[in-house]
Amino acid sequence: MSHKNLLLVIGHPSKKSLSHKLAKSYKEAAQAKGHTVETIDLYHVKKELPIVTYQNYPDWKQDSEIRKHYQDKIEHADTLVFFHPLWWGSWPALLKNFIDQTLTPGFAYKYTKKWWLPQALNVKPDGYLKGKRAHVFITYDAYTLIYAFLLFPFIKIWAIYVLFYCGIWRMKFTLHGRVRWASDAKREKWIDRARTLGEKA
Repeated sequence: MSHKNLLLVIGHPSKKSLSHKLAKSYKEAAQAKGHTVETIDLYHVKKELPIVTYQNYPDWKQDSEIRKHYQDKIEHADTLVFFHPLWWGSWPALLKNFIDQTLTPGFAYKYTKKWWLPQALNVKPDGYLKGKRAHVFITYDAYTLIYAFLLFPFIKIWAIYVLFYCGIWRMKFTLHGRVRWASDAKREKWIDRARTLGEKA
C-alpha cells in the first residue's frame, strides 16, 4: 500500500454534526494505515478565507496570501475528501466560498483556445488537478429516492462543474439520507462505513 496525503474539508458549522463524526472516523482509519491526513474545518479555522466581495478583478488579488495557503494544501494532497450537509440543494456558504476562493483560474483550471472548436462551444477548460482523487460525503434529510428521481442535481454539480472541470475524474460519493430521523444504530453504521472507507483511502 502506497502512502497518500489526504486533505479533509469539513463544511458543517456544528462539531456535533454527523459530518464531523464521519470525518473523524475516516481520518483515524486513514492515519492508522499510515497515510498523512490534514483537516480543514471551515467553520473553525484560524486563517479564514474572506467572502468573495470584490468589485474589480484586481481587488480580488488582495486575498492572494490566504488563498495560496489553502491552495498549497490542495496541491500537496493526493486525495481531497469533503464532508458537508445538503442545504437548499447545495453546499453551506463557507464551503461554497472555499471552492470559489481556491479552485481559481490559473491554479485549478485554464481555458485554452482550440483551433478546431468554436469559441461558444469551448466550455471545458484544461484541468490542472489531474491525477488527484476526490471523495464527497453528503448528508441530508430527504429520501434518497427523491433525489434519484431528480437525477441527483447536487452530485452533477460536484462531478461535472467542480471536480471534472478541474481535471479530477476519479471521484466517489457517499450519501446519507434521512439523517434527522436516523436511529443511533443507523448513525453508527454510517460512521463504521466511513472508517472502512478511510482504511481503503
